[in-house]
Amino acid sequence: MKSPCLKYFNVNKAVTVSVDASKNGLGAVLLQECQPVDYGSVSLTQTQQRYAQIEKELMAVIHGEREHLLMIDYLSKYVELKPLNSTTAQSVITVMKSIYATHGIPRRTCGDGGPPYNSNLMMNFFREWGII
Repeated sequence: MKSPCLKYFNVNKAVTVSVDASKNGLGAVLLQECQPVDYGSVSLTQTQQRYAQIEKELMAVIHGEREHLLMIDYLSKYVELKPLNSTTAQSVITVMKSIYATHGIPRRTCGDGGPPYNSNLMMNFFREWGII
C-alpha cells in the first residue's frame, strides 16, 4: 500500500474542495484531478462537539471555504497554501512572514493586484524586508 502524497498545485487546473465533519473535528482537502494538493483540519471545542451533525457539516463547509494565501516559487514551482484569518494587508503579511521564516526571504515577489498588495502597509513591508 502506498502512502498518500500531495501533488504540486497547478494554477491552470480546476480545483475542488472536499470537506467533512466528524464527532471531534472538521477537515478539508484541496483537490486537482482527484489528487490532494493541500489539506487542513481543526478540532472542535467541547461545545461544538455537542452540535447536531448537520451543523458540524456546515461548519466544515465554512472551514473549507476560508480565504487562503497561495505562494508559488517561480523557479521550482513549489507551492505554499496557507489559510488567512482575513484578507487585510496585515493578515497577509503575517502569513508571508511565517512562510519566509521557513523558506527564506525572496528577492522579488508579484501579487494578484488585490487590495492587500496595493496598500501602503504592504509597500512598507516589502521595502523594509528588501523585497522588490
